[in-house]
Amino acid sequence: MTATYIKKHLECDIRERQDVNVVVPMCKACDAWFDEGYITVNSLGYVDCIEDMNSEKIVKQIY
Repeated sequence: MTATYIKKHLECDIRERQDVNVVVPMCKACDAWFDEGYITVNSLGYVDCIEDMNSEKIVKQIY
């Protein structure tokens, strides 16, 4: 598990980087999918995914 920023870490200001409400725990695969934009976290905190995920590309990134 890793702490994944809902907003890209580089775009966060100091206050946001210290706010525990802008991170979610994710496994390595979900973290990679999130970084690539294949999944998102909606305003209710649920994970949404796009339909045309390139799983082969993601698997190569993980391993």
